[in-house]
Amino acid sequence: MAGTAEVTDFRHAADRRLLPDRRHFLLIQGPFGPFFRRLATALEAHGATVTKIHLNGCDVWDWGLRPGAVRYTGTPEGWSAWIAATLASRGVTDLVVYGDCQAYHRAAIEMARRSGVRVHVFEQGYLRPHWITLEEEGVNAYSRLPRDPAFFLAAPDAPAPAIAPTGNVTRAAVAKTIAANLALYAFSGLFPGYRNPYFCAPARQAVGHTRRYFRTRVGRRWRDARIAALIEESRPFYLALMQRPGDSQLTCHSDYHAADDFAEACIASFARHAPPNTRLVFKCHPLDPGLHDHVAMLDSLARKHDVTGRVIFVDGGVLADMLRKTN
Repeated sequence: MAGTAEVTDFRHAADRRLLPDRRHFLLIQGPFGPFFRRLATALEAHGATVTKIHLNGCDVWDWGLRPGAVRYTGTPEGWSAWIAATLASRGVTDLVVYGDCQAYHRAAIEMARRSGVRVHVFEQGYLRPHWITLEEEGVNAYSRLPRDPAFFLAAPDAPAPAIAPTGNVTRAAVAKTIAANLALYAFSGLFPGYRNPYFCAPARQAVGHTRRYFRTRVGRRWRDARIAALIEESRPFYLALMQRPGDSQLTCHSDYHAADDFAEACIASFARHAPPNTRLVFKCHPLDPGLHDHVAMLDSLARKHDVTGRVIFVDGGVLADMLRKTN
């Protein structure tokens, strides 16, 4: 991730000592991979103290042999009281999490706010490609960014940072996810009270990711040709971007509780309002674990709303190329 390169540069500028010595950062579950480990090195190079909370084996794997970690072995019911006591006893000034809707993170954020601890939330970049987003207090719907588009349109253009593009990160992200989840089971004995806060078991997700990867590799030429033909045709289309099942964008930040609800709302609106020569294309999320039959679901909804043949599902393709063609 490009954010990793940013942290590396930050670390090498340690002589500037941008952080006072009394700052104590508490890190809880970063993205799969070494990002939080490198972030800790950067923060310590600037005089800060860093503590990492391990909730499961994924954390152990990603943190490696680096010191400064504390294991939480209790149950979710005891987590809020434990994290509140930890914030107080260690003199924590800053809480850092990756995503703000996961149950453990929500409870930690609540305790941090009660204690006057600053909250910093990382998220996959949604304003600049190849970057990780970092905001105070919250991200996505909890972000403090202005909601008025005029604010961003009026902002002066800023030169892009001199950083190498990351390219396609899907394969690396899936590999790190599978490795981390294998570690979750390998070290499960160290965390007897841990409960998976996500929509399905990590092992099931890992199997789904693996199956989807090989399925898309086998049909890659056919898929790419199909998407290219879709873009090159004169017939216009609308584009709907699908979220992963169970994603907080659906469960916490929308009126839809499942991908099916979102898809039906789009197809129903398309059936009522779209010109007859148009199509509706649903693009699969790059990190969808492949556990749901989206094609069957969309075909069923298309028949229900009498738009059979006009609703298309694609898994792959370059989003920018497709957006340039959309209505």
